[in-house]
Amino acid sequence: MGPYPDGDEISLLGGGASVSDWGLELILRWIRDADTKSDRIAGLDAAIEAFDHNDEAEHDRELQSEITDVLCSVIVFALSEVSATGWTVREDAQEEQAEQAEKEEESQGNESKAGLAEEELAKALSVIEMVHRCSMNRLQQSFDTMGVELLPLLLEAIELSLPMIHHNHVAFDAVANAIKIVQYFSSLINGHASMGGHRAYMPTLLSVLAVHVDVVSPEDEVYDLIVDVLNILSTHPRKNKLARVYGLLETVYQICLNENNNDMVREACAYFLMTMLEANDNRVKMLQDDHAEPLLQFLVQALLDTRINIEQVNWTRCSAAKASHMLCIPEVNSATLSSYDDGAFVEALVRMVLEGSESFSAACGLCYLVGHKESTRVWLTRPSLLDTLAKTALTNPNATLAAEAVSKLLPIASYDLFRRIVLLLTLKSDFCLSTAISGILERANANKATRNVMAEDECILMILTKAMIMDDSLHVKAQATKAIHLLSIDVASREKLLEDYDIISALTKVIEQANLGGSSKQSIFHEASADATCTICNLVIDEGSNNDIYSALKKPTKKHRKFCLCRWRKKACMKLGIIKEVC
Repeated sequence: MGPYPDGDEISLLGGGASVSDWGLELILRWIRDADTKSDRIAGLDAAIEAFDHNDEAEHDRELQSEITDVLCSVIVFALSEVSATGWTVREDAQEEQAEQAEKEEESQGNESKAGLAEEELAKALSVIEMVHRCSMNRLQQSFDTMGVELLPLLLEAIELSLPMIHHNHVAFDAVANAIKIVQYFSSLINGHASMGGHRAYMPTLLSVLAVHVDVVSPEDEVYDLIVDVLNILSTHPRKNKLARVYGLLETVYQICLNENNNDMVREACAYFLMTMLEANDNRVKMLQDDHAEPLLQFLVQALLDTRINIEQVNWTRCSAAKASHMLCIPEVNSATLSSYDDGAFVEALVRMVLEGSESFSAACGLCYLVGHKESTRVWLTRPSLLDTLAKTALTNPNATLAAEAVSKLLPIASYDLFRRIVLLLTLKSDFCLSTAISGILERANANKATRNVMAEDECILMILTKAMIMDDSLHVKAQATKAIHLLSIDVASREKLLEDYDIISALTKVIEQANLGGSSKQSIFHEASADATCTICNLVIDEGSNNDIYSALKKPTKKHRKFCLCRWRKKACMKLGIIKEVC
């Protein structure tokens, strides 16, 4: 039997069986042992028909064979011939004539080496792409085994084929399949790190982004190549390093602002920029020098795009809003963002908030601008708008980002707005509660009048009391105790604090947990205990509380005498007469 189907195998085809029924081994033998290029291409066609499916388990089985080794050999020989002869230009009628001429040559037993080598290359890459639609575990094994050998072939195939993608559909297929394989590998943990070691890796991807696109056709398939490369770069783990690649950001900005690009390209651009801005250093770097203008121009255009019924447009607006939020975080960026195009950037974010489309990211960004920039604060400091910003920002699924953003409003908000924001924060996660307690503590430090108002506020006292008895967040406990201590300093506030026995009970619990003879790792307990002791000493102690307090402040034993009491605790104990002198 020859390397391709004959005899019984041909009768199998005649009986209507699919190519996959021939068996993996037969297809491998057909490709490996083919006597002519036409026979090998026929074997590759059979492989494409057999492997074009999305069954991961079946692809895992296919990769366990020597299919990748066989195809790598095919690609090596095809690349050598294509690099020597160059690609064939085929356009419309010329392509049909070339195909007809090839058929006539094949019927006469002659072969066009250049055309067949191109077809071999494209179809071998297509088969490799298909079999790598496998499970992640098998993909990782394939990359670890063959990645070093396969990557240079993929990059060379892209380099040789890219100039001809507008003139030869076979060249386009070769580039498209090579990029897809690279995209599969880039999804692995060590994918970018390993492939990035090849000096041609990043320049090759950059050359795809810089390829000329036919402006006559917005549906040009070349857009798909650009989207795939942007998606590859979006998964790069070292965005700081990526920002230093010469010409990358400039090329991406040109793509962003190209009016002929379709919505899929804009979506990929917005997502790439958002991932780049996840790196803290890039948030400042990408807004410096000549980068600010094209970046902000694209973001404003994306935010103001009103075609919300188109899915790609909505995803573009989503990524643009998140990117804008990240740009607003560094205080050094606030002047540039607030002044851009007479406030166009700020206005775009406000419209996003009011329209409710990805509004929580826009609201978080505005919270930072209000906190950082006085001119923006004057423009946006309207009670109704600030209230909307706080409520909208706290709908962010990422509670940490929401709390950090809203915390910028607390120092500048009126007391009524401050109170509403704090109550909203206590309904969220522990981090939001910590932000609320820190805001209360900062405001209590402001002045006597503010402390008196807060001491009269039952909601504020309730929040602080609950925070003091928390056992799972020592920092929040200490902050809350310190805030109560500040409220107890003013004589006018003490009577209100004494009306709530829960406050006295919580203070007593904090003191009992001090564990002064314990490890220094418990120092946060000591700090909270000191504030609680000072608070109780500031209050007029009633008879019902004396026993609890004296028990908590009992004289330390000789065993723990060597552990010095903190200064405030010593003074408090001396005031109550528990100890007569400082040891």
